[in-house]
Amino acid sequence: MNQEILEKLAEVIDQLREILEALEESPDIKSHHLLDNAFGNCEEVYNEYNV
Repeated sequence: MNQEILEKLAEVIDQLREILEALEESPDIKSHHLLDNAFGNCEEVYNEYNV
């Protein structure tokens, strides 16, 4: 179970890095979409594992 949590968190971290890169280029719709996905994944991890 801990490995699953770490894998999910690694995915979220990668998505947050993508967001930062996108925001550096321009704060557009794509970056907002990426941000929504990352927060959705954070919420999923929280709800699934009660982290």
